[in-house]
Amino acid sequence: EERSRIEKEDNNTLIIVDIPTVRHDEEGNSIYDTIPIGMIVMPDCFVTICLEENPIFERFINQRIKEFYTFKKTRFALQLLYTISTYYLRYLKQINRKTIDLEHQLNKSMKNKEIFTLLGLEKSLVYFTTSLKANKIVIQKLMRNSTFLKMYEDDQDLLEDVLIENKQAIEMAEIYSHILSGMMNTFS
Repeated sequence: EERSRIEKEDNNTLIIVDIPTVRHDEEGNSIYDTIPIGMIVMPDCFVTICLEENPIFERFINQRIKEFYTFKKTRFALQLLYTISTYYLRYLKQINRKTIDLEHQLNKSMKNKEIFTLLGLEKSLVYFTTSLKANKIVIQKLMRNSTFLKMYEDDQDLLEDVLIENKQAIEMAEIYSHILSGMMNTFS
């Protein structure tokens, strides 16, 4: 597993961050996890690398991102970071809804299946929180050091939005994790 980071060598910038993913087990339960993606920004091209297909890249491929141009490499990198943060928020809301549903089921009758599902969600929140905090460090480095990517005025605004979304996702993940821990203590 690659750790989130940003590096520059000559005129090439490597950005590695974690993105949220959701898979489904044999019973149809959602399993939330994170995987790394890489962005390599070079003077003549922009390369993205990921071991799995993911909905974040699909949004760009299917042209669902406003004002997306591959020749605007800095903006593309920032749009990717922004979209990643919004997917964390989306999946966190799904985890919260599942937690509420499981709480209702557990109030009716205690079943091991629901307890194990809660444990899985708690584990997912730990992964999300850890990845979001690592991504935040990369975003903050981008804000402090303009040598990584050439920033234009609009890019600076977008980068600030990326940091805001990331911080919001961190706060949500921590709150949901705290709530879930309380539930686990109550039902165990």
